[in-house]
Amino acid sequence: EFNVRFGDPDCQVVVPGLSGDVTALLVSAAAGALDASFVRPAHDVAVAVVVASDEPAGGVITGTDVAGSVPGVTVYHARTAEHAGALVTAGPGRVLSVTGRGRDIAEARTRAYAGAGKISFPGAYHRTDIAAHVKESEQ
Repeated sequence: EFNVRFGDPDCQVVVPGLSGDVTALLVSAAAGALDASFVRPAHDVAVAVVVASDEPAGGVITGTDVAGSVPGVTVYHARTAEHAGALVTAGPGRVLSVTGRGRDIAEARTRAYAGAGKISFPGAYHRTDIAAHVKESEQ
């Protein structure tokens, strides 16, 4: 069992790694006849780094396009908004999640942090220890 919302970072490392029709998979599950043939798991791995803020709403966010152009990186918006043509924070807490995909944890982690490092806004912070202690045998 995996209980998670689609906006959660936990989901942002699992669902993008599924190839196929995730909607059909969910419809089959809701009908009580889970048909796993609709999707195939990826053969790579993913690491997500949350970029958060403790500042009030309105801080201008830069670098999401640059972060998203890093190979294997996807930037997910959580607490963002558009104001006067600029991307801004919509309050304190999780603002963005940066997911890196790679052939192993080290590569995925490197990509996620490379993407996160391109993003800037007032009060931005992120943990630096995500997936730092995973052993090859645990992948």
